Parts: sequence; C-alpha cells; structure tokens
Amino acid sequence: KNLENEFAIRLRALAENYGPNVDWTEPESGEVDPTSPIALNAFLEKNPNNLWALETYTQRLLEQEKWDEAIESADRLIELLPDHTGAGNGYVLKARALGRKGDDAGETRVLEQLAALSAEAFTSYTRLMEVEFEKEQWAGVITNAKRTRAINPFYKRLHYCKGCAHAALAEKGAAVKSFEKTLKLDPVNPSEVRYRLAGLLKEDDRRKAKRYLLDALADSPRYRDAHSMLLEVAGSGNEVVKERGEKPKVDASNTESE
Repeated sequence: KNLENEFAIRLRALAENYGPNVDWTEPESGEVDPTSPIALNAFLEKNPNNLWALETYTQRLLEQEKWDEAIESADRLIELLPDHTGAGNGYVLKARALGRKGDDAGETRVLEQLAALSAEAFTSYTRLMEVEFEKEQWAGVITNAKRTRAINPFYKRLHYCKGCAHAALAEKGAAVKSFEKTLKLDPVNPSEVRYRLAGLLKEDDRRKAKRYLLDALADSPRYRDAHSMLLEVAGSGNEVVKERGEKPKVDASNTESE
C-alpha cells in the first residue's frame, strides 16, 4: 500500500515537472487558422509558450521551404520542451529543415541528439542510417541499422543498408546474412540483392552464386552485370545452359542492363 502511494506521488511529481513552462492548451475552433503562418505567428506573439501553435507554425514554415525560419522555430520548441521525443518534436523538425537546406552535418548532429535522448527514436535512426549510407560511413550505418532493427526488425531498408556496409568492410558472412534477410522481406530490388549475394559467394560457393544469378536473370533478363558474372562463375556458356536446362548458349553480347 505504501509502495503504491509513493509510486503515485512520484508519477505526479514527474508529470508536474514535465514542461512546467509549456502552455498545453489548444485554441478553440476558428480562433486561429492552422494553415496560415501569419495567423499562427500572431497567435504565438500573444501565447509564446503554446506547444500546439509552435509545432504547427514550424510545420507550415517547412511546407513553405523557409528553412532558416523553421530552424529558428524548431529551436524554440527544443528550448521549451527539451525532453520531448514524440511526434512533432523540435529535433525532428530542425533536422528536416537542416537536411532540406543541404546542411548534412547539422542534420546529423541534431539526429544524434535525439537518438541519445530516446531509445525509440525510430525516425532518427533511419535517417542517420541513410545519411551515413550516402557518405559511405559504414560503421555508422551498421550501428543505426542495429538500432532500427531493435525497434522494427521488418524494416526492409535496414537489412539492405547493413548488407552493403558489411560488404564494403569485407565482412562477407555478415553481408550475406543481411542480404538474405532482405530477400525474405520481399525487397523492391530483388535482382540487385541476388546479384550482390552472388558477388559475395562466387569464390566460396559457386553453385549457390549461380543460383542467385539465375534467379536475378529470371526477374531481369537484360541485367548485363548479372550475365557477365554468371559467365564468369560458370566458366563457360555451355555450363550455364545446362544449369538452366536450355538449348541455346547464353550470349550476353547484345543484352542491355536495366
């Protein structure tokens, strides 16, 4: 009984201390036009700590591609409620503005701040993974792919990015596992994934590599790189023909890549 009372008191204290300066009220219907940045700004001048108005105003600035103003507004959100990591939080909005502005380093810093605050910052992890993927920062890709997987292991993109990162770091076994998981999740680019798998397996398991290449070509018959690797792995066109059960030999000379 005493433990329950202490727990309730503790929860009440945490709630009361969360955003003590925040105005949590939402305006009455018709009081302010949520689609108008001018109306929202006027409302904020009178109610500077209103969370709803500040979040909505920042969103409108992003829609109008006013990146610097959106960053400034997002900073006000972060200052007002620094522990907020849920939907519409200032960190995500600021990172979005920085990214659209072309400040990748700034975007990454803000997303890392959010990731440090929340173990469930899914948007932060996936965006960090993409930024690091574009920059070929493979260790960071793997770290954020693992963070993403902890929240949603069925997110297709994480396994593909993780596979590419492991492959770039010459970690064949881990790369193969990641790409095979990607295939199980029905990716949008199955032929490319199979081609990558074949490239990783061609030295150690030629038969499996050929199988992946044949499957890739079944989906994308004009995949020139896959044709070339298949001839390389098989050793000759006749061996490929036998594997596929066809009479004419494989001729990649007139094929076009997709």
